[in-house]
Amino acid sequence: SIVVLASALACINTLAQNPYLPLWEYIPDGEPYLFEDPDNPGKMRVYVYGSHDSLIKEYCGREQVVWSTPEEDLTAWRYDGVIFESKKDAEGNWLYENHQGDILYAPDVTVREENGKKVYYLFPNNQANGRKNMIAKSDRPDGPFEVCNWNPSDPTKTVGVLDFDPAVFVDDDGRVYGYWGFERSFGAELDPNTMATVKPGTEIITDMVSAR
Repeated sequence: SIVVLASALACINTLAQNPYLPLWEYIPDGEPYLFEDPDNPGKMRVYVYGSHDSLIKEYCGREQVVWSTPEEDLTAWRYDGVIFESKKDAEGNWLYENHQGDILYAPDVTVREENGKKVYYLFPNNQANGRKNMIAKSDRPDGPFEVCNWNPSDPTKTVGVLDFDPAVFVDDDGRVYGYWGFERSFGAELDPNTMATVKPGTEIITDMVSAR
């Protein structure tokens, strides 16, 4: 009956739907995380990070954006804007004469406590020469994120070991582990002081997962 149909449609409208983002938005490689809403302490939001297919004819884009929604309502998605771009070097100079940014691929995000507050780390998967291990941080899950591992010897480069498709895990004991790879897999325990370099006394492990 019409009444039954109306009731069914009402139920459907209260559920998360696929696709969950507007049809004009394209965020492949999505990484969903449940973080506390900085504007509503005690409330949690689902934040989705990923590469941003804005170049249309090429993979990914020159900016990374985030969408979020309250954990209790997976239909109320909100565009939180551009959280990161790689356009300037450590000294504030443009990396390119045309002022465009580096292309950013599939990122990862992690969070940890520092001096009593949450600090969020973004690993934007920048494959530009000299900036493949780029890391940025923010005091909010929705950014903006600022690069935190510039090379002191070269303002256009960053330091660290992470490379293609980075993923970082902060364990309950505070130890930090990084994983990356393309056709081969790599992993290492990271120095918690840098979040980018190998922890002294440890080494990179290669072929963690067989490529065959």
